[in-house]
Amino acid sequence: MIQCGAFDSIEPNRALLLEVSEQAYLLGSSYQKEKTPDQNSLFDLLSQDELDKAAVCLEYPDVKPWSHKKLLAIEKNVLGFYISGHPLNYCSSEISSFGVCINSIQEHINKESFYMIGMISHKIIKMDKNMNHFAVITLEDLTGSVDLSIKSKIYDEYQDNLVEEEPVIIKTKYKQFISKSDEKEARQTINFFNIEEVQLLDQFREKHVKSIQLSLDLNQEVESTNLEQLRSFPQIYSGQIPITIHLSDSLDNQVFIQIKEKVNLSSQLIEDLQENFKNYQISYTYQMNQNL
Repeated sequence: MIQCGAFDSIEPNRALLLEVSEQAYLLGSSYQKEKTPDQNSLFDLLSQDELDKAAVCLEYPDVKPWSHKKLLAIEKNVLGFYISGHPLNYCSSEISSFGVCINSIQEHINKESFYMIGMISHKIIKMDKNMNHFAVITLEDLTGSVDLSIKSKIYDEYQDNLVEEEPVIIKTKYKQFISKSDEKEARQTINFFNIEEVQLLDQFREKHVKSIQLSLDLNQEVESTNLEQLRSFPQIYSGQIPITIHLSDSLDNQVFIQIKEKVNLSSQLIEDLQENFKNYQISYTYQMNQNL
């Protein structure tokens, strides 16, 4: 119940509650024994003021909250679905720029290669007739799911990227052909995916992102500590990628602030941005958009 957020109204730090849950259970059990009818104890001799002073309080240790990524993973593991968000919400930049949603893949039949961004919810490794491994995966996004077969050659190259419950980006073509039986002359339409690449989205970003933008609606509350942390990021992740802050309000007034120092994009930087700038929309621009 702690892991899925049932006690968030008491304490939002689920890692902390889980840490003290056993101690809280023991204290509660002890209290219930003392309150059992017809069971005398030394506490019966104390006044209410003395009882209040003698009450044992649960002391909370200093426990770092789970990252949002870990929190979502635990929710999915406990409940079978997410309740505090979805990992793909952090992929809106790519989905809106060049990602093709699963519910619109029919528009790309027999056309150029395209990218699908989603989560691998299920994976099976098999062997073909030549005793080579290949994979069958179920890819899910916010619009639906689709089963994909990863040929042995592509599987050998990208098998380490077939990670369940991690955002992946898959480059593919969607083909359709008409088969005809010699006996009955029956025509059958066959659709299939020709998978070309499978990459973890964080790795894809590290290779191709040329700039980062943090956008904030000024009608939301701005935490000054966030801006202080942003100033320290270039010291920790020094590199060549610029960061821009985009501020706007309800009157469509906009301000762009270019951070002087540049950063090196990494999985850890992405996670730090997502954790520390939850009110901001994080978007990425790509140096290879023209090739997508």
